[in-house]
Amino acid sequence: MKHLGWGYLFLSLGQVSIACNVITGKFLNQTMPVFTYVGARFFISMLIFGFLKVHYKAGIAKAGEVLSRKDWLMLAGQALTAGLLFNVLFFTGLDYTTATSAGIIASTLPGVLAILAFIFLGERINQYGLAGILLSVVGILIISLDNKGGASGQGSLFGDFMIFLSIIPEAYYSILGKQIGKKVTIIGSAFVVNLFAFIMLIPFMAYGLYYSDPTSWPLSTYALIFVGGLSSVSFFAFWCRGLELVPANTAGIFGGVLPVATCIMAVVFLGESFSWFDACGILCVFAALYMGAESNRKAKQKQLAEEAI
Repeated sequence: MKHLGWGYLFLSLGQVSIACNVITGKFLNQTMPVFTYVGARFFISMLIFGFLKVHYKAGIAKAGEVLSRKDWLMLAGQALTAGLLFNVLFFTGLDYTTATSAGIIASTLPGVLAILAFIFLGERINQYGLAGILLSVVGILIISLDNKGGASGQGSLFGDFMIFLSIIPEAYYSILGKQIGKKVTIIGSAFVVNLFAFIMLIPFMAYGLYYSDPTSWPLSTYALIFVGGLSSVSFFAFWCRGLELVPANTAGIFGGVLPVATCIMAVVFLGESFSWFDACGILCVFAALYMGAESNRKAKQKQLAEEAI
């Protein structure tokens, strides 16, 4: 029971780390090109994971495993999906909508993942999973009705749509992770994915820097870039540690910490308002996360029953 308590804490802190990244990105979107920020964040994460790899003497492949060309392509695919595509779509959308809405929409990841797992891995979706997916869609539609607009002064509908699109490559990252996860180490694969993502972003970073003046950025901008990179690493550390102590079907419920933490930070640090639309959207997402956890629990029970026969 004590271990479960620590596991719950680690999972919660992992979601708070994502919320920090959302708030940080919202600040930096106003002062620097999105590609520059995302690339700098991956550079910092790469350095930290590289240090951990050397410190713990962690290889890329697990003992006795040899990575094939297909495995390396999967690692590159993870960098492309969760590195380039997710971040560019997410932070572009963040410029048109509020951090509160972004946090709520981002927490629908389990539902999107269930759909992609059905398409690419053949994993069945039971009635609980289907109900969770539908509730996630309802939650997104509700918060999209609250057309408050983002930094650009335009409506939030486009931003909400871009945030939702970003969840698709993020979910596919997990699909690739399921396929290659048994062959690579956690630290080693994280280093490679961050390295590949940084390399992919170099041309875009150069383009962003060409049309901006980094010497004009205040010191706080550089501090926030570092916070963004550190938040990415802390999410990885807390979430992976939490999954070691808490069953995966239970861990899914903690996705609900993200919209709550994002809403609180957005109100405190960004001065955003919290509307009834946001509250209803969060309730729908909470219900969706519960249905998702119930879906996993039922699937596990069915598997154990079949194994017992």
